[in-house]
Amino acid sequence: MDLSAISPAAVVADRMAATRDEVAVAVLRKTLDMTASQGQALARMIDQQAGLGRSLDTYA
Repeated sequence: MDLSAISPAAVVADRMAATRDEVAVAVLRKTLDMTASQGQALARMIDQQAGLGRSLDTYA
């Protein structure tokens, strides 16, 4: 391994890239969590409706 290729700038750039990736994953996790909770809330709202959308009147 050639140690002369390692510079402070290269180390900082590598750490910045790793931090960027960690932040991107955290944002994606939070987005998925929010989407899941919104889906659960929507499902609860639909369940609370008295038969809305559950039957179709074909004789109207």
